[in-house]
Amino acid sequence: MFLHKFMDKVPNKILLLISLSIVYIQCATYAFNLPIAFIIAITLMTKHPASMLYITISLKVVNTLISEKQQITALAVVATLKNLVSIIFQNIAGHILDATSYSYLYTICFICMIIGVTMVIFFKIDSGKDNSLFN
Repeated sequence: MFLHKFMDKVPNKILLLISLSIVYIQCATYAFNLPIAFIIAITLMTKHPASMLYITISLKVVNTLISEKQQITALAVVATLKNLVSIIFQNIAGHILDATSYSYLYTICFICMIIGVTMVIFFKIDSGKDNSLFN
């Protein structure tokens, strides 16, 4: 609904940082023993925006990096890899949960998000501002 207002104007790196920061907040919320009302509020405020940002950032980054003829294939590869990683992570998370707790699992996720944010900060990522995909 409001994608045209910011998706084409904001650089890819900043969009990735926003998306990762939202997931970072989610992981931090579940990692530390916070009041249940706070956890519910954070979940309701961040779950949908994080999912929608992932989808739109995937579209924008693929549009920026891949030629027009191969964009559908690239999006299919991105979706396939996302699903494959989800299956692998669920298996690993199950083993971690069997041995420890949810807080420990989300602490590991929290650390992974710190690494992800750090990688995005230091890697060179094309801005993608010259494409008007959402207008």
